[in-house]
Amino acid sequence: AKQTLKEILDLLVVEGHIRRLSSRLCFASEHLDRLEREVVTFLKANGEMTTPQLKEITGASRKYTVPIGEHLDAALITLRAGDVRKLRL
Repeated sequence: AKQTLKEILDLLVVEGHIRRLSSRLCFASEHLDRLEREVVTFLKANGEMTTPQLKEITGASRKYTVPIGEHLDAALITLRAGDVRKLRL
């Protein structure tokens, strides 16, 4: 059953329905796309964003917010500068 679930998740990633943020964390592509747009909008309006502000935008716990922040950096949307993130675009 565990292998079957992995195969299903891999297929959903290949088809673009979900995106992996880590080996144990996946998000629906449409939700991650929306979140990325919200972060860009926030940063254009405010210039920078702290992790607690990102947590507020995501509505998720810090356990998920930190990997999302790392994803935004890796996707070249944001740039981490100390305790804040700035728009990289």
